[in-house]
Amino acid sequence: MNKTISSFGIVRERGDNLETNPARVWKDMRKITLYTRGECHLCDEAKAAMMQHFPGLAIEEVDVDADPELIRLYGEEVPVGYLG
Repeated sequence: MNKTISSFGIVRERGDNLETNPARVWKDMRKITLYTRGECHLCDEAKAAMMQHFPGLAIEEVDVDADPELIRLYGEEVPVGYLG
């Protein structure tokens, strides 16, 4: 099968669909760093969805409000996830 790289840098096989087959697309994913902040309902929803769809995934949660540099980088644009 042909492999493509999405706009998020995810290598996937042609025909894979995150809505119908997330485990196949993300099969090599072992850890994600999730940048969040307290009282962020979108952050809570993102974490819950990852835990539901990828039960073996290690999630490292980083509170952006604990670091002035992260506040500057992300502002209100959370959650943000980095694979690796």
